[in-house]
Formats: sequence, structure tokens, C-alpha cells
Amino acid sequence: MSTPSGNRMSPLERHARQLLRVYPAAYRSERGEEIIGTLLEATPEGVAWPLPRDIRGLTSGGLRARAMQNRQRTTTANVRLAALVGVAAYLAQLATAVLKIFVRYQLASGWQSQYSPYGWPLAAGMVVMLLTVAMVWLSSRRAVVVLGALSAATAVTYAGPWRSGADTTGIAYLLSLAAMIMLANSRSRPGLRWLWLVGLAVAVPLVPWPVLSGGVLLAAGIASIAWVAVDARPFLALVVYFLAGALPVAISNVVSGVGIVGPVVLLGVAAAVTAPALWLLWRQSARSGRPTQT
Repeated sequence: MSTPSGNRMSPLERHARQLLRVYPAAYRSERGEEIIGTLLEATPEGVAWPLPRDIRGLTSGGLRARAMQNRQRTTTANVRLAALVGVAAYLAQLATAVLKIFVRYQLASGWQSQYSPYGWPLAAGMVVMLLTVAMVWLSSRRAVVVLGALSAATAVTYAGPWRSGADTTGIAYLLSLAAMIMLANSRSRPGLRWLWLVGLAVAVPLVPWPVLSGGVLLAAGIASIAWVAVDARPFLALVVYFLAGALPVAISNVVSGVGIVGPVVLLGVAAAVTAPALWLLWRQSARSGRPTQT
């Protein structure tokens, strides 16, 4: 019942190939045609969709195959990857937000506000920051270190309020940047599919309706929780991303003398939601062996 060569794909085959996407790309490349052929032969004539039992089988098999992907990495490597993606997403969002404010300042002053805290030097540092995040995916750790150091030096040296020890956003920025540099690893870079979180983080400051951006983040969080039994890393990456964003507030509470109750509560909630995910990730990860790109 397979489609003859040169003919248009039948509705059954088209739907079967859509369902097959639940499998990882490497698995589809290796065994996809075999699965499709078996499925087409087992499906009665004149049916546009595979039988319900075959749909269930495809779905469960694909989810199992995706869960097995994590076993290519140790728990430590998986945690490092999730933390790296989460920190990179926060830094990309912060840089985008600063650049947005920079454009507003410049437009309001006719592009003459070079002495503003959000002037050209800080904008240049944030552009370099976005390039640093890109290098996590595209280049060596050396490029991440060099560009990250350049971005930090530009922000600290030239941006007025960033020189203040009380500027909690600046402190969180530098801490997150240091974490990203330490976590970056040329031999085990994140795959391109991990850019979804960075793209989402960049979009948040650009969306004019906070309710919409908040709803998208909430949906991403719910989806990552639903996915945690298959792969706990997206959920952990989101936790790191949210914690990095909450870090300035926590530091501000401590510096201003408000107290440490807020930071303690924040850490407690983070530990409560992270511990089960880490346990699941441990179950999903390899026990030994060198990590590979995922």
C-alpha cells in the first residue's frame, strides 16, 4: 500500500509522516522509512489516518525514544546544559530590554543623549552580549570568554549606574555572565533546538502587552512540566531562567535592608520544584561515558 514513486503522497502517508515526527530526528533518519512502510501495509485501504492502536503505538514509541536521548549524557552534563541555556536566555532578554530602552532614550532626544546611562557604550556592550550568547551555540568557549569579558568591561566601565554596587541588575548581569562563561563547553554545545527558550526570552521585552508575554511564559512552563517525564531539562532551564530574573530583586532586598525572608522563600520554592526534576533527570541520564551534543 506504499505510494508509488513519482505519485503524490497519499493522505494516509502524509498523516503517518506527521505522526512520525514525535520520534527524534536521528531515529527518523535511521528507521523512519521502515516504520512508515510497516504502518502503510498494516492499514486498510481507503483510510486517511492510521488506526488508533497504531497512533498510540507511534506516540508512545516516539516518547520513549526521546527519553532515551538523555542517556547519551551524564546527569552532570545534562544539568550543565539546562543551566547554560537558562542563563543564556536571561542574558539575551536583559540585553534586548536594555537595547529597547536605549532606542527610546535616543528617539526622545533626537539621538543626542550620549551621556545618558542608556547611551551608546552600554548599547554596544549589550550588542556584544547578544553575540556572546550566539557564540554559546556557534563557536568555541574561547569566543564566549573573550566576547563576554568585552561586554562586561564595556558595561562596568562606561555605563553610569552600572558602576554602583547597589545596582542589583548590574550585579545579576555580571553573575549570570560569569556563570555562562563557566558553563560553556566547546565539546558539548547546545543543539539548535534549544534556541526556543532564547527566542522566547528575547520576545518578552519586545511584546507591547505584558499579559501576552506573561501568558506565553506560563504556557511554556506548563508545557515543560508536562514534558518533564520525557525530558526534565527544559523545565530546569526555565527554572534557571526565572531564578536569574528574580536575582536582582533578591539582592536588592538584602542590600536595602528589607531582609532575607524573600530570598530564603525564593530559594525554598526553587528547591521544592527543582528537586523532583533533578531526580527524574538522574533517572533519564547516562551513568557513565562522555557526553555528546544533544
